[in-house]
Amino acid sequence: APCFTLHSQVTAEGQQMATELLAAAGANFFMDVYLGNDRMLAYFDTSGHDDQTLREIHELEPAPEYLSWAMDKGIFVRDEDGGLERGPNWGKPEQFCASESDYQRLLESVPAAYGFDNAGPRPSNQVAR
Repeated sequence: APCFTLHSQVTAEGQQMATELLAAAGANFFMDVYLGNDRMLAYFDTSGHDDQTLREIHELEPAPEYLSWAMDKGIFVRDEDGGLERGPNWGKPEQFCASESDYQRLLESVPAAYGFDNAGPRPSNQVAR
């Protein structure tokens, strides 16, 4: 995985360039760390936003098993030309909770999860900061 720790001499831009070069070279597995930052282990990696952006840039699709599941959940949909795009449930973890109170408990249990709003392929600026 194109990740780095806080004590390395790598920058976020360098990690993003390495990620893009690896995808262009055919790498086909990237991590999905919330907002790209594992606070417990103090390292940075790719996020779901990065993974999907790479798929869109390189016209790739997820593994068939994941894609089928994600389409059933409304995370992805097909456009009129058969292309894959983000569906109405992209970035909506509340769909996996049984109730609004369960979702609120989830949010309270992960205080580092600032929000789930998107700005194009990335978390929104307010969420990212």
